[in-house]
Amino acid sequence: MSGVDGGSAGSRGGSTGGSGGAGPGGAGGATGLAGVTGSGGGAAGTTGAGGGTAGTTGAGGMSGATGAAGGGGGPAFDCLGRSLPTTAPLTFTMTGGVNTNRSGVLPGATVTAVDINGTTLLNNLNPVVATTGDLGIFRLDFMTQGTPLDLHLVITKTGQLDTFWYPPAPFAGPYNTNGLDSFTASELDFLLPSADVTRDNTKSIVIVIVVDCARTRVSGATIATTPAAGAMRYWASGSLSTTATATSTAGEAFFLNMPPGDVMVSAAWNGSVLRSHHVTAVAGAVTEALVGP
Repeated sequence: MSGVDGGSAGSRGGSTGGSGGAGPGGAGGATGLAGVTGSGGGAAGTTGAGGGTAGTTGAGGMSGATGAAGGGGGPAFDCLGRSLPTTAPLTFTMTGGVNTNRSGVLPGATVTAVDINGTTLLNNLNPVVATTGDLGIFRLDFMTQGTPLDLHLVITKTGQLDTFWYPPAPFAGPYNTNGLDSFTASELDFLLPSADVTRDNTKSIVIVIVVDCARTRVSGATIATTPAAGAMRYWASGSLSTTATATSTAGEAFFLNMPPGDVMVSAAWNGSVLRSHHVTAVAGAVTEALVGP
């Protein structure tokens, strides 16, 4: 073979190495360097270096976007069946807000704390009473003897029907709520046509609201009272429904034309029986009661 041919052979031997195969998930290695060209008539040039080493394993792909939260696991009923507290701080505060006619705040309303006998609570002989501010907010300061307070609130203002508001259990510490309702007679009369009921001024309206352990309103609950009212309607889609058979996300039902006197309010959700308790229905007034686990 002539030197030229040998050089050509060397050149062929030194052809550029092929690109390395891509590693799993990674980019391919860098292209190999060309082999040294064989000298004239000499041995063929050494084979070009192989393609670059396989690329390192590609970095893991980015995590997929977090999936949308699954449907809520239902109400927070982790406190269901627990015994009620038997102790309370010596002092604590309740703050809250009063709404009027389901559409606005109610300033200038008097909020009075009363015991189970209807007697105004006293702190060192001073009545536990507050007046709502411009935003309908009030604050009550309680003093205890280290035990929970079995009490309710009475909300009054000229032009409004009196509201008797009951918590789901005796107060055993600081409490906050913005859901206290107050109505004018005309507002209730505006709401009742959708319920196909005429209000009897000699009787009461009892509103029962179902809440979970976090005091979040519960949908899908059933509510009952003893004695029964003249009519019961669940609140759904902004009105009193004649067809709903359980609570909506509002968590409440209206018991219309309830005879005045002692009433036991109770509720259940998905087979779980919640804590019933007693309230008082007052003629010509509204009683609002929370029921929880």
